[in-house]
Amino acid sequence: MISRSHRGRRAAAASEEAPGDRRAAPIARRVVQALSAHEHRTAAALFAVLVLAYLWPVLIGGSILAPMGLLYHSTPWAVGAPAGAFHYFNGELADVPGTYYPWAVLARRLIHSGTFPAWNPFAFTGTQLFANSQLAWFSPFSLPLWILPLNYAFGVAAALKLWMAGFGTYLLVRELRLGFWPALLSGISFALCAFNVVWLGHQTLVASTVWLPWAIVLIESLLHGVRRRDVVLLALVTALVLDGGHPGTEVQVM
Repeated sequence: MISRSHRGRRAAAASEEAPGDRRAAPIARRVVQALSAHEHRTAAALFAVLVLAYLWPVLIGGSILAPMGLLYHSTPWAVGAPAGAFHYFNGELADVPGTYYPWAVLARRLIHSGTFPAWNPFAFTGTQLFANSQLAWFSPFSLPLWILPLNYAFGVAAALKLWMAGFGTYLLVRELRLGFWPALLSGISFALCAFNVVWLGHQTLVASTVWLPWAIVLIESLLHGVRRRDVVLLALVTALVLDGGHPGTEVQVM
């Protein structure tokens, strides 16, 4: 049994609780209930927060998601290379400063001047530009490159890719009848998997892989009953995979 003195002390302690604390408890409870009532929206917001935190240097901090320092390997920049720079460079990413970034600069310049980007006069004696699939002309992730400041656009495109990868995987896991937290963990795992992180600076490879969970979601839905909407959406997602800009990755995803 609880003594009267003990009950008295507990009552006194409860009476000393600040009014603000008593008001905060129902507010926090209502917030939790609201988030639980709209799990998909909550997951979408959490993935947005994750992407913002992960890509903070390029979205807020003013950095550029491109290993431009790799140019120190080449003439004429090699003469100005800082000491020890090559110890932390990843040569596998040399395509970004050597090809993807210059292509984006040229394509953007032509588009803004009102010129159809058919020809690249700077490669050899000239070569097709619009026929270059690695510019991923019609990928939604390329749109920021054409309309936003280019250095910032690389970060925005990367953020969109990671968000689509994470939220798509979340929806897939929920379609497989797992709960909120397993779905959230799966989305984080796929969004930040080694492949997506290493090749995030390229405009092509990850532009295809992020659509993989979305395609499987629609296939799972079709297995339970064919609906015209799902057929149309699966055709659209397939087109987005094949417009990612890197044929090898497109084939692997398909």
